Amino acid sequence: MIKLWSSGSGSSSDGRAPLSKYWGVSVTNTIGPTMGIEALKYINYPAQVLAKSSKMIPVMLMGTLLYGVKYTLPEYFCTFLVAGDKLQETKTVKKLANPNAPLGYTLCFLNLAFDGYTNSTQDLIKSRYPKTNPWDIMLGMNLWGTIYNAVVMFVAPLLFSNWPYADGFEALRFCQENPEVAWDIFLFCLCGAVGQNYIFLTISRFGALTNTTITTTVFLFYCPESNLL
Repeated sequence: MIKLWSSGSGSSSDGRAPLSKYWGVSVTNTIGPTMGIEALKYINYPAQVLAKSSKMIPVMLMGTLLYGVKYTLPEYFCTFLVAGDKLQETKTVKKLANPNAPLGYTLCFLNLAFDGYTNSTQDLIKSRYPKTNPWDIMLGMNLWGTIYNAVVMFVAPLLFSNWPYADGFEALRFCQENPEVAWDIFLFCLCGAVGQNYIFLTISRFGALTNTTITTTVFLFYCPESNLL
């Protein structure tokens, strides 16, 4: 990341998007997954998977309403085919949605809305700055996301004595007391960083809708009753 930043990734003079273009979309990219995790307090994971199987719809909706993107008939067909396959399992969703289904699904809806905005905006950035490569997008998103999370986890707890959210100091203290956990977190982050290369490569070359289609299609093989893929 430092190498990309120092090599001029933040300049638009060479046709690549400046880092300042990512600050807004990084907000939704940070808040969206947080709401998805928070939803797990109120609905089971299988129920959330079924709800998120329609993730491609908000991506297309945001792209059309905000940026005037026009999608092809095969793209519409594929989107509703994937979403429709899961809508037939509404009985399973109702059975799994405990203990607070309305709040859980509201958080899922907000998660999908933020994801739709994030993905459609990434497409817009790529179209406006055609020389932007996948690692430019990865750098911009992660850089701003790191800043936001650092503020929430380390700055806010110092400013507010009753800060109800994540406390980075407690997390660091826990890792110091349990070194094996720190190692597991490192491996988890390393796998996530490697995997992100393929995510942003797909977004850069084929668009956010294609990437969402690929990541959502795996839900077709999901078996809520057995909680297995």
